[in-house]
Amino acid sequence: MSVIRYETPAQFKEAVFPFLLRDEAVHNIQLGVIADWLEAPERYDEAYLASVHVDGKIIGTAMMTLPHPLQLSLMKQDAVELLIAHIR
Repeated sequence: MSVIRYETPAQFKEAVFPFLLRDEAVHNIQLGVIADWLEAPERYDEAYLASVHVDGKIIGTAMMTLPHPLQLSLMKQDAVELLIAHIR
């Protein structure tokens, strides 16, 4: 299991949108924020954008745009723990 961090919303979108769209109702906040960020980048400063992978497949995503809290996609507990370690 590994974590990949993205520097731009465009990179994040390209990598994770297919995963997020599989359960759009659950992931609507992440989908909406990234779409808004791409249209109005001046609204956002720093961010944490990451995905968790197993065997090359995304199993979870994390996004934080200040001042808002960290938002996680659906994922298993071990993936959450790996993200916590990565953020620290």
